[in-house]
Amino acid sequence: MVKKEYPPNFERIQKAFRSYTFDNSQMIYAYWPDIYNPDGVHIPKDTMAHELVHLERQENNPEAWWDKYLTNANFRLEEELAAYREQYRFAKTIIKDRNKLALGLMKIAHCLASSMYGNLLSINEAIKAIEQIKQ
Repeated sequence: MVKKEYPPNFERIQKAFRSYTFDNSQMIYAYWPDIYNPDGVHIPKDTMAHELVHLERQENNPEAWWDKYLTNANFRLEEELAAYREQYRFAKTIIKDRNKLALGLMKIAHCLASSMYGNLLSINEAIKAIEQIKQ
């Protein structure tokens, strides 16, 4: 279910990412079993595919998943790569224009490489990592 509110652990998320500005960020959060969309923004299908990966990987234990996600940069990168790869794989099934698909890849690579996740990769590294989708 999509809820128009912040996830139960929002204060912990803010503390973990102090350098990231959450004001007007229109962020979406997966906290099993729900998707939290506090700003009520439209969620594109490819973004929903991304969030569903997070829900699936939380395995009915969102507290433990989030604890590891917020404290372990390698785990966070693995989780985001899995989700962004699924998002890109899904986008490839619905976007047939190569230029639009390339722009979409660039957009999600910028997100993955941003301060939102702790600047874990460069944009070029993010592009290469996302493109490594399992068929």
